[in-house]
Amino acid sequence: MPPPVLERAPLASALRPRRTLTEHAGESFGGFARLFHHDCGDADSVIKDFTDLIAWQKGMDLAVMVHEASKKFPRDETYGLRAQVRRAATSVPSNVAEGQRRRGTKESVYHLGIALGSLGEVETQVRLAERFRYLDTDACRPLLAQASEVGRLLNGLANSLEAKTSNAPSRP
Repeated sequence: MPPPVLERAPLASALRPRRTLTEHAGESFGGFARLFHHDCGDADSVIKDFTDLIAWQKGMDLAVMVHEASKKFPRDETYGLRAQVRRAATSVPSNVAEGQRRRGTKESVYHLGIALGSLGEVETQVRLAERFRYLDTDACRPLLAQASEVGRLLNGLANSLEAKTSNAPSRP
């Protein structure tokens, strides 16, 4: 049985434009909507909140998957690898959310970097759990696939924000 996935708004409502870019001016993730919310058909659509970010949604799903999978770890790992992988998995969507709530684009990119670092920890710890035989290969495969997808989304978001920063006119 696959691990439970957090419920979220139906896809159509999650992609519905909420505000235009001019209404969203000054908020750090405005350019992300064009990169990942292309399905909505409106070039001026943007995210309203970090919960609209696909990277955050998929990061939340990963955290739930890791929490469920780590229940299979031996009892003596309660305060070891189990706790460590859960903290790292929780850190991914938490840093996406914190970055989105920050005022500046540079701060947002910084927190995406932390999320990527935590994601690397999750991948390493899942592979360690496989080597220690706490999880079998079939249990690790969906975790690593989800982590890979989250990594692509985080990299795309960071690249989009960095491009936005480098294309911005310099202030005198």
